[in-house]
Amino acid sequence: MSLEEKDTSSGRDIREYKCSECGHSDWEDRGPALWQILHDDAHERLAGAQPPPPLVQATAQSLPEPQPEPTPNAFAHRAAKASWIICVVVMLLNGFGKRIVGLGVALELVAFLGLVVGLVMGIVALFGIRKYGTKGILANALVGIVINGLFLLIFVTNFFAAVRRG
Repeated sequence: MSLEEKDTSSGRDIREYKCSECGHSDWEDRGPALWQILHDDAHERLAGAQPPPPLVQATAQSLPEPQPEPTPNAFAHRAAKASWIICVVVMLLNGFGKRIVGLGVALELVAFLGLVVGLVMGIVALFGIRKYGTKGILANALVGIVINGLFLLIFVTNFFAAVRRG
């Protein structure tokens, strides 16, 4: 006979054997299953154990100082977003405004001022990191500073090249 199945789901170790030649099967109950014995033992130990001691309350001096909650409507957050949004608006105005005849110089002046304001807003937003943390400020401010700085660099180099040409 060979072991066909072992079942311990009832908490008892029950084994079924089957003869491969004649097909006769038989089963035996070998007593409580090992997991049931271990479970009962752990349950008895926990029932007799004393409760754990209460946790010691921490004093105010031992607690770390709470971090400031980010305020997404704070000026630093708005300035960081404005730094790159102003650049996008300036580029859209510059791209579509050149089709309107007579707005060339005025549009260039508005674009220059917009890029300067965007760069300043990005720099101002970086000063809010100490108070509000980096979340929502650092990435937006850096993107605004880099984009506005690059466009200002292009703007200034083109201006000086135009002045040299007369």
